[in-house]
Amino acid sequence: PDAVLILYNFSGHCSGEALITFPSEEMARRAVAECSNHQFFGQQVHLALCN
Repeated sequence: PDAVLILYNFSGHCSGEALITFPSEEMARRAVAECSNHQFFGQQVHLALCN
């Protein structure tokens, strides 16, 4: 990824969401296809494309 932006709630705690920027749309689509619904530190990961 080119960049990762971790999102926080109003009290300053991590919301459990992040925005990830990839160098190309193709790489982003591949990440969604290959990594969505996998476990990461015991938590289910859900990935989606956004503009």
